[in-house]
Amino acid sequence: MKDRSFSFQPAVRKYIPKPNGKLRPLGIPTPKDKVVQQAIRLIIEPLFEPYFLNSSHGFRPNRSAHSALKDIRSWTGITWMIEGDIKGCFDNVDHHILEQLLKKRIRDPNLISLYWKAVNAGYVNNGALEPHSLTGVPQGGVLSPFLSNVYMHELDVFVEELKTKYTQSTNRRGVIQNPEYTKILKRLRELRAKGDGRSIRAAELERESIPSVIRTGTRIYYARYADDWVIGVRGSRALADEVKGTVQTFLQQQLKLELSREKTAITHLPTSQAFFLGSIIRRHSRKYMQGLTRKRGLQKVRGSNTRIILECPINKIVTKLKQQGYAHEADGKPKAVTKWIYMKPEEIILRYNAVIRGYLNYYSFVNNRNMLQQIVWILGYSAIFTFARKWNISPKKVFKKLGNPPTYKMTRKTRHGAKSVSYKLDRGDLTIRPMQFDLINGKSIDPAKIKFYDVRSHFSLDKPCCVCGSDQNVEMHHIRHLRKDAPGPKNRLKRLFLQIRRKQIPVCRQCHKVIHDGKYDGRKLGSLAAADSRGHEKKI
Repeated sequence: MKDRSFSFQPAVRKYIPKPNGKLRPLGIPTPKDKVVQQAIRLIIEPLFEPYFLNSSHGFRPNRSAHSALKDIRSWTGITWMIEGDIKGCFDNVDHHILEQLLKKRIRDPNLISLYWKAVNAGYVNNGALEPHSLTGVPQGGVLSPFLSNVYMHELDVFVEELKTKYTQSTNRRGVIQNPEYTKILKRLRELRAKGDGRSIRAAELERESIPSVIRTGTRIYYARYADDWVIGVRGSRALADEVKGTVQTFLQQQLKLELSREKTAITHLPTSQAFFLGSIIRRHSRKYMQGLTRKRGLQKVRGSNTRIILECPINKIVTKLKQQGYAHEADGKPKAVTKWIYMKPEEIILRYNAVIRGYLNYYSFVNNRNMLQQIVWILGYSAIFTFARKWNISPKKVFKKLGNPPTYKMTRKTRHGAKSVSYKLDRGDLTIRPMQFDLINGKSIDPAKIKFYDVRSHFSLDKPCCVCGSDQNVEMHHIRHLRKDAPGPKNRLKRLFLQIRRKQIPVCRQCHKVIHDGKYDGRKLGSLAAADSRGHEKKI
């Protein structure tokens, strides 16, 4: 770094499946490159962060998907919503345009030189070196989310100008009192003074069919998370089409990006629903709100249908649980996760709790939180069936053994003696709607993917070599090896069993090499004893 001879290594390219069946390319840099990218980000992020707008929420300090959804919930009177998605945003970032944007705040040519080295490093795809292209920042790197925000900041500024251009209103709220509604209120007060019950009821029904306010003018709202963005339009469909066309032209001409035709749509919120950041966005229709009234003092007040409703997509979550193996594909009923049946009972409960709490915490703000009971039911009974497979008993006996909700009690030895520990399967309290957003935690992960955590052997690595007694460069030698060419699916459980419970002994690197080279002539490996941390002998 000091003599400016550092060069980034080509990133390993991996492909992960997308919901639409396509593949998303990811670039995995080397550990040394990640350190350098993080150092670059720490230097230049404070230069750009004060200039980023409040409408940008992705990959920024103290901002997350929850902060974007909280901003959307404050929008009122939205009739049309434009759901925008840029086609291959990370892969189509123009390097020369991004360089000019970086030079607005960066004067050091060394940083610009490092930027070019990073984007020109290329990729390694299946062992073959792919040369760099003129576009794209590698997804999966430490620096790429920040560079994409610098690039998409130009879109944020452009939409802010559109908001100023298309905002036309006679007052700050953009509404005026409906004179017809005012007349009915006056007539109701007179009828209540006379005590004519039949006329009062007729006037109340007439009042419920008339809007209390009339929206005037137009207004535009905007929020973006990475390359996904939404624009809320208070106005006509023609205005929404005009805004969409203007944004599309700006992206093509100024940033050389293209909108995805499949994911970009204009939604009429009172009659349909939009989807953004894993949440359903919609509005109640006026007809729906006519029959919903609440008391304010002695009067009945009709609810407003102008506010945004945020809901969790139950059907999509159930589909994801099916794909991850928690439920059957045919009917969506729970099933056992056989990958976990050889784990300890407390580990199984902890993993299910991580998935359950992940969904409950992410959807803490939704209006239909009680509908998450279906998700909790699927995961809860999936845990029961997993225990039944593990112990080879019926689900009824699992309830009898662990109780309801299932609670696994065990005794753990500590330095101060034995300690009783309980692991309880979390069911969540869905009778409470907190309607709160987590604005501190910026992580946005898929809770169901905790199923793919690696399973490792249960053995501590703080033992000395059981052959020569050395405590340097200690590795684990597995005594019982399974042949790699073991045929057929019948050996899957056996391979997993051997992966977790196979015999293993700690040996230093030198002795390990002697064993694998076939030159070891000492005692039988299975009879060797390793001293534990307390100095006692323990049979392997």
